Amino acid sequence: MTTTMKLGLGAVLAVVVALGSGWLWGSSGRWDAEAAVRDAHLRLRVADARGALASARVDLFELNYGQASRHLQVAKDALQDASQRLEADGRRPEAEAVRGALTKTVEAQQLAASVNTASNERAAEALRELDRASGASPAK
Repeated sequence: MTTTMKLGLGAVLAVVVALGSGWLWGSSGRWDAEAAVRDAHLRLRVADARGALASARVDLFELNYGQASRHLQVAKDALQDASQRLEADGRRPEAEAVRGALTKTVEAQQLAASVNTASNERAAEALRELDRASGASPAK
């Protein structure tokens, strides 16, 4: 090999090493940031569900079953999304607890559709399940 070829090969190798090092350095905090964004989105969906369940309970106290059913649907959608995200992240115990809250929410919605006052208790049970999933103090 000639000296020119050795220098050219060395320069190419140096560029590849520099690019690889730059990529690693630049992406070092990205994965942590992406995980933080996923966790924040998950907490937002759980908070959406909790708020919708609380609103549904108020509607049920006021015997407004139509509005309660709409709030229960919002909670159901948020809980399904949260359950899927937890399952995708491999957090099975939390996903199971969220699915328990989802089951109670579906029951509450069915009872509200049939104008049954037991729907309020099911919504309260869904809130308690959700609190267990997030490790918060139980709802009263």
